Amino acid sequence: MKNKLIFIFTIFLSLAGSESFAQDTSTTPYVAGGMDMPQIVLLTVVLILITILLVAIYVLYALNLFLTSAKESGDFKGNPIMLPLTGAVPIEQEVDIMLDHNYDGIRELDNQLPPWWVYMFYGTIIFAFVYMWYYHIN
Repeated sequence: MKNKLIFIFTIFLSLAGSESFAQDTSTTPYVAGGMDMPQIVLLTVVLILITILLVAIYVLYALNLFLTSAKESGDFKGNPIMLPLTGAVPIEQEVDIMLDHNYDGIRELDNQLPPWWVYMFYGTIIFAFVYMWYYHIN
């Protein structure tokens, strides 16, 4: 996987500067390394996307290790980190939050939304007011 990524990145970089051997410089303003501005922007965007992808892969790998170790130790339900983040109800207490109706044998639980989702929702509302105030009223 790593070798394929390096190969693709090398090919992209070699193609990005293909205009550097042009003879007529009066038609194309070169900025740096024989690349014009759209090529530099494209290269920058690709590098940012690759960085975001690698960081996301690392975060998912670390989360997988964390959850795997929590499951193996049998401490997943009582984990002091996961319970506040999810607001989960233990399976033994699901009878208390079960609703009285079902659809085709599927019973519905009256779960609360995860706290991180609720806080993110409130944050978007606050952001909307700040944005509206700064760009439309001010």
